[in-house]
Amino acid sequence: MQGELDETWRVLNGDALPFDEPAARLFVETSYDRATDFAAAVNHDRAGRQLTPDRLAPLSQITAPALVVHGTEDPLRPLPHGRALAAQIPHARLEVVTGMGHGFFSPSLPRHVGQLILGHTVAFR
Repeated sequence: MQGELDETWRVLNGDALPFDEPAARLFVETSYDRATDFAAAVNHDRAGRQLTPDRLAPLSQITAPALVVHGTEDPLRPLPHGRALAAQIPHARLEVVTGMGHGFFSPSLPRHVGQLILGHTVAFR
């Protein structure tokens, strides 16, 4: 199963930026080590795919300052999805990360995204 997860993260990374396989492997291994009930984790993923009433609340009702970070190479949710999401949240700021796919397993990418988030939160102290 480890190999399948490595390959999944590789595909989600996209082809524009290098894939940090050791970081992805460490993430998967740590996740398994921390899990006390693997079935619960699978149920969590399954629950996230269901459109329950609480998940259907209009994004236009969000009042907190919002930052949408989206990659140009996301194979799961292409860039128009990120643009549409930001457009539906009042006063949201969209940060497009060139080359980023649907994950953070490329060298320097976690730091870059972290800096975007830090810059966003500092502005609202």
